[in-house]
Amino acid sequence: IIKQCCSGQIRAKTQVVLTFDDGYSDNYEVSFPILEKKGFPASFFLIADYVGSNTPLWDWQVINILNDYPSIKSIEIANKIIRQGPIEPRLPFIFRVLKEMKPISPAKRRQAISSLNVKTNTGFEFDRCVTWEEARKMSEAGMEIGSHSLSHRSLTRIPFFEAIEEIRKSKEVIEYNIKRPCCHFSFPFGGRQDYNQALINCVKDSGYKSCLLNLHGYNYFKKDNFCFKRIIMAESTNVTHLFG
Repeated sequence: IIKQCCSGQIRAKTQVVLTFDDGYSDNYEVSFPILEKKGFPASFFLIADYVGSNTPLWDWQVINILNDYPSIKSIEIANKIIRQGPIEPRLPFIFRVLKEMKPISPAKRRQAISSLNVKTNTGFEFDRCVTWEEARKMSEAGMEIGSHSLSHRSLTRIPFFEAIEEIRKSKEVIEYNIKRPCCHFSFPFGGRQDYNQALINCVKDSGYKSCLLNLHGYNYFKKDNFCFKRIIMAESTNVTHLFG
């Protein structure tokens, strides 16, 4: 169904925006060629410190290590020992570890991962993030490049001045490297516990035009551009689900 907007533009009654978080290389190698061939624009949200680092995100490293090494029953995180309970299933233990690591600094994360004393690069060859050159190529082809913070921390659980730095500095770094405006922000993790109104106000004040959450749901015209919900897609998700 098509309706005429007051600006004179023709818009579909239902619109879909394709978004990709984290900036893994498969965004460029797999998704981007398909989108470009089909003529579909999309938004890619990058974690500035990981672009061109040739490494996966810290949480993906932790998940893979703890899955691959079931003998690891504890991990020291910022001077705190997290232990798997005697009858605790592996997955809840991994989730507890991730929760503890969400707010800590990149340096402390690296220290915690190093303390596991395993080869963290094993099996990660295909899990790197995009390079700046790849990000520029996507941007030049009409894809939107947004920010997903500097280091992928839960911004409500760190000092406010550090959260501001994650929001503002990531925008500056992305714009410097792609030579185009970075207009949209996606909250790291994006659950209800990972954002608040003060942080949303900071996103607005930093010059972004919108921010996205990781809350399941649909959005409506004339609603707040700084509280966009999303439909999380999986291999089993029927595309008609996008249209409500």
